[in-house]
Amino acid sequence: RRLVRAPADPEALAGAVAVWAMDAGTRRRVEAGCPELGLGAGTAQRLWSGWEYSRLVTGERDYLGYWRSSPWDHAPGAVLVREAGGVSRFFDGNEYTALPVGGPLLAAADDATWRTVQGVLGTAVGT
Repeated sequence: RRLVRAPADPEALAGAVAVWAMDAGTRRRVEAGCPELGLGAGTAQRLWSGWEYSRLVTGERDYLGYWRSSPWDHAPGAVLVREAGGVSRFFDGNEYTALPVGGPLLAAADDATWRTVQGVLGTAVGT
């Protein structure tokens, strides 16, 4: 059964973006911009995906951003999020798939949250 959550208030989103794999310039832009842009928790060195995806599904997080999307880290979580009614997409808007291995990934509780966060972070990371 899908979890149903009320849409999150864009001003009160709670989530995090893992910055450890970003180049220095992108990392500085994301770290400088997240708190200012009202995205809640902001940045973290690393986010343990096995734990964080469960927090997204249970409502403790509204979004998660990762610069690398290796399938061993993200395929199980992406399935979990989608089955619960959320979205897991690359920053360019394409649905997450295990192949190709690579690009920035954004998972969110719903489409509206994904679009809000992608709009903010997409500008910071240059997508």
